Amino acid sequence: MAYLTESRALQMRMRRRCYHAIDSLIGYRVLRKLETMCETKNITNGIRKSCLQNVWMPAHGRLQRHITASSIVRVIFCIIMALLSGQIVAYANQIACEARLDFTWMVTRDGLRYGVMLLVFFEIMYHVYRLWSSRLARTSVASPTTGIPICSSAIRYTGFRWSTLRTLLSGIFLLLAWSPYVYWYYPGTLWYDTGDQILQFFGYQVLDSSGQYITTHHPLFDTLLFGWFAQIGSALFNSKALGLALLIGIQIMVGAFELSYAVEWFRSHGTGCIARALLLLFFAFFPFFPTFYCGLVKDSVHALFLVPWLLMYFDVALTHGTALSRPWPAILFGLLSIGNALTTATGMYITALSLLAAMFFVPGRVRRIGCTIASAVLVVFCQLVFPAVIPTPYPVQKSDAHQMFILPMQMTARYSSQFHDDVTSTERIAIDGFNMVSFDEMPQQYNPYLADPIIHLELGDPSYQNQYVRAWISMGLRHPDSYLQAFLCMESGWFATRKSSEPDPSQYMSDTWLHIHDKVEAHSLEYSYQHRTPTYMNFTTETAIPGYVSVNMPDFETHTVRNSAAIDKAIDMFKELPVANTLMVQSMWTFILPMMMLYATIRGGKFTKMFWLFAPMMLTLLSLIPSGISLPLKPTGSRYMFMLVIIVPIMMMLMLSTFARDNIGTRAADFGDMIRDGSVTRTSVKSKLPHDINQSATN
Repeated sequence: MAYLTESRALQMRMRRRCYHAIDSLIGYRVLRKLETMCETKNITNGIRKSCLQNVWMPAHGRLQRHITASSIVRVIFCIIMALLSGQIVAYANQIACEARLDFTWMVTRDGLRYGVMLLVFFEIMYHVYRLWSSRLARTSVASPTTGIPICSSAIRYTGFRWSTLRTLLSGIFLLLAWSPYVYWYYPGTLWYDTGDQILQFFGYQVLDSSGQYITTHHPLFDTLLFGWFAQIGSALFNSKALGLALLIGIQIMVGAFELSYAVEWFRSHGTGCIARALLLLFFAFFPFFPTFYCGLVKDSVHALFLVPWLLMYFDVALTHGTALSRPWPAILFGLLSIGNALTTATGMYITALSLLAAMFFVPGRVRRIGCTIASAVLVVFCQLVFPAVIPTPYPVQKSDAHQMFILPMQMTARYSSQFHDDVTSTERIAIDGFNMVSFDEMPQQYNPYLADPIIHLELGDPSYQNQYVRAWISMGLRHPDSYLQAFLCMESGWFATRKSSEPDPSQYMSDTWLHIHDKVEAHSLEYSYQHRTPTYMNFTTETAIPGYVSVNMPDFETHTVRNSAAIDKAIDMFKELPVANTLMVQSMWTFILPMMMLYATIRGGKFTKMFWLFAPMMLTLLSLIPSGISLPLKPTGSRYMFMLVIIVPIMMMLMLSTFARDNIGTRAADFGDMIRDGSVTRTSVKSKLPHDINQSATN
């Protein structure tokens, strides 16, 4: 009886290991190890044959049963999703070129071509993830404390000292790679919004302020930060501009070492050296990083808080909340969350909703309640506490109520351009009273891709708000197609890979898009196809501060960067690289790569595990909808999506780590259990195990 019980127990252990081995695509290798263990146990050939028959045949059948109904449904759904993505890109290209949506066979045919291309790309990337993660699973073991995979080749070189050294070396490498841009941009560039914020800090009159108070059109934290460094420069160097140059230098160094730390972070989360090297090279040589960090704007400051916050957020998710069990990590995560929320207008909503999403991967009722409370406290602190307690040179005035009316006003302006006479006197009065641009002026001011000519800094009389909402609804019911066209034009830049080469991107008024429309009507759709250019990101190569800044503060005089020609040449060289230039297309980051990650998770059956990890990226994508521009007609359009250039590659690396973690299993723990319960001896197995399993079993 004991003999049969021992044989049955060995069969069950071998079957469990073989099931896991086949799931990890390393079945044959581990099966040979198990067969060797049977020999070391001195089991007779009959029992050994019985064990292999009862282990291998069920496991092989399980491999065949991987083709199930659910897997077939996932494949069909992914194919449809890829083909629909191609149609979205094709029609977004049409809208970005013609300012209208028109269903034609020519565009649908292009959509099929794009769909097939995206399907091939998505499928290739899925198999790259699957095979690469399988390779990582064979060379990794699970961390005994967190369960996160650790590369076996890195076991010998772990610890604070080695991690810090690698982070410093990677950061220095990034600074060296960015040094040409730092030289070309010196002393740095100031964006238009930054000039407004600095003037408000010192009490000067700006477009959205009559002076002597600070508006909330820009984040208050950024306005104070820029003003403080301008004061430091005035006190130390007798130049406010040098103080801001000091802030830009700090921003470049902190940004470089944060990105290098992100690369090191993935070393301890199971990604291989090749993947980390590719990520480091991307951070080093993709022009968007040095050009952005060399400029001073609220989004560049936000990036300094976003990178560490994002890594800590993923640590919380991967460890199910145990990463914050100690006080200091919890305090640091709280401070980073506050900084992430205060530095951009949408940062508070993204951070608060991401904390709410943490409820779904943090177990325990108390922890979930804690996530809800943390989200609520964050909103209250940013909206009420911080503006009340922070010392400001001038009173803070609430503004920016017009942001929620950007899309409705664009729809109204398009309605005015197309159906100018189909409006009642009550609706006209409501529109004229609520907006600074009257209904009669809208046809001349309307630009389908840019909201600034219609609604820029403020609205008219707020008492007309309810009347305008009623007028907006009634007009939309009469001509909903006009509203739909206006909405699609405003959002087309996030999905399109092509835009019109006419008009000149420096022109923004309505006569330009009407000019395109007339040419398309006169020359047919073929004209539109012949005058298209890629939607490459738009980089700033000059200090685009308001002209009136030079009058009030001479040391902020508007100037073109001395080496703008060298910067343009470096960027143009990157655009000419055959494969790398696709990374310069704006929709790669706002649509195609996020869809690729969604495709891979659904195709691999890991959507439920990864869905809540996608929360920061998905919320960032949603925050682009109310933007006043999407096409890269000017640098502002690319500035809005800069956070995705950081989030998307980090998410892609996290997916690789997640795929590897699902494949790795617990091989070292299983072999250790067999040694401890006496199934095999330590000495007989030690020489036959892979290095990583042997190391863990010995420990």
